[in-house]
Amino acid sequence: MKRNKKKSITIRITESQYKNMIDAVIEEEMNKSEFIRESIQRQLQKIRRSNRRNLS
Repeated sequence: MKRNKKKSITIRITESQYKNMIDAVIEEEMNKSEFIRESIQRQLQKIRRSNRRNLS
């Protein structure tokens, strides 16, 4: 059975990017970690779809 190990990353964003993220977090009613994880997942899916189209 495969175990998921927690990994930490550090990102640097501007104050305006942080403010926009907090506004979105409040609007979506979730915490920052959930928001970031979902955003990363959406971006990865977008990249995968784009790559599949380019292979066709």
